[in-house]
Amino acid sequence: MAIYYGDGTNSNGGSTGGRLIQVIQNGFNTVSSANVNAGSIWESSGLDVTLTPKDSTNKILIMASIYMHVVGPQYNQGVILRKGTGGNYSTLTAANGAAAGSRMTLIGAGTDGVGGGYEKVPVHFHYLDVGGSTNATTYRCDLYNPSSITRTIYINRAPSDDNNGFNQRLASWIIAMEVANT
Repeated sequence: MAIYYGDGTNSNGGSTGGRLIQVIQNGFNTVSSANVNAGSIWESSGLDVTLTPKDSTNKILIMASIYMHVVGPQYNQGVILRKGTGGNYSTLTAANGAAAGSRMTLIGAGTDGVGGGYEKVPVHFHYLDVGGSTNATTYRCDLYNPSSITRTIYINRAPSDDNNGFNQRLASWIIAMEVANT
């Protein structure tokens, strides 16, 4: 579906730089969890979005709002932004932190502290990517377990999930917007 602009042009042609061409959103408001090995990554958590750019020179603005929790008092749990086509994914090096020794490179991180299991770690980010192709492209958020042991990672809930006012449920989303380059 085309986006129509006030000057009579639309996203199917005649666009000028900075105009939105398409917007795709994905995510969920249900809960999800996985047991993740020590120092490992939960790939394919369901927090991904796929779009097919109309022009390879256009930019793709990625925005995400993710609520997660790694069981136990964990510091530096976070998200890695990856990009893939045809099922092959690679870390978006420019989006994530710079490599330094054995440190994990993340686009966003947080800590759950020691608040009795009620914490949900919010990780929010924006990243402007160079499109680079007109193939269907998926942007995926993978979740990192920084612990030295296997831990459960929750999305949209805390480890304590009793039915009371201390345990809220949340929603996590990722949005991709194609922005005209010329």
